[in-house]
Amino acid sequence: MHNLTIFRYNPIVPRLMEARHRARGVTQDYNNLDAKSVSYEKIADVRYELLQKVVGKVGSGTFVEPPFNPDYGCNIVIGRDCFINFK
Repeated sequence: MHNLTIFRYNPIVPRLMEARHRARGVTQDYNNLDAKSVSYEKIADVRYELLQKVVGKVGSGTFVEPPFNPDYGCNIVIGRDCFINFK
């Protein structure tokens, strides 16, 4: 017989609430980046920097078309040279 430990997900634990709040703040900046204020040459770099702040790991050359709406982000790993389109 196996000994299993069951962990219950509770989204209102302060640590998880804080993580969601942080992810939502960064992704709000990511999704609402004003293309009129950032040149097309730099927008990918600015979005990449924001993406690095929200996901667990992201490879170079990656671009995610907004909107991007993770719950926490820290559990997401994206390889290099990935393009993720919007729906």
